[in-house]
Amino acid sequence: MDALANLLDGPRGRGAFLFRTVMEPPWSLRMDDGTPLGLVAVLTGTVWVESPGGATREVPAGSVAVARGRDPVTLSSEPGLAPQVVCGPGGRRTDPDGTDLADRLRLGTRTWGNDPDGSTVLLLGCYHLRGEISGRVVEALPALLVLEPSTWSSPLVPLLAEEIGRDELGQQAVLDRLLDLLLVSVVRAWFARQGAEVPGWYAASLHPVAGPALRLL
Repeated sequence: MDALANLLDGPRGRGAFLFRTVMEPPWSLRMDDGTPLGLVAVLTGTVWVESPGGATREVPAGSVAVARGRDPVTLSSEPGLAPQVVCGPGGRRTDPDGTDLADRLRLGTRTWGNDPDGSTVLLLGCYHLRGEISGRVVEALPALLVLEPSTWSSPLVPLLAEEIGRDELGQQAVLDRLLDLLLVSVVRAWFARQGAEVPGWYAASLHPVAGPALRLL
């Protein structure tokens, strides 16, 4: 097993929170569930992501973004909008004052939003990672990474979009594994970028002499 495979062998979703969000601008939501890793796949529309450090990044349709750290992350249709929805632990959705919005925003199986015909469609997944190897996944990534369709694409995104609305036996296990596969693909693509700043252990694994020695160890 190579170093990257060993690192990525850690993520194992167990009842991970996965849902489709359908929004019509203007909208803004704050992800504040305390999870160490969150993934956003933008199917249609454009999303602005404000990371914990205050940096704001535009994420176009076809992109996948991964945010790490337990601090809140804000997603919105345009920069500077105050959050209208707060996504808390356990998938709870409230307004900023704490009033439950679950019934008002429910649009179907694992689907919610402010308009069933909204022009922005997102897939949101939240990991609850534990263990030493899982910690290395989190530590190896920047606070916010974005892969745009001009540099990366995956058949896993449309497959996850199709499966997320189904309600069949074993469906949660299917979704957990798809989220795992998507995260692995994203991390691999991120490290493989030309000129990417990669962790020392990853750079060493590519060395013609050190790499084979590390694999033997």
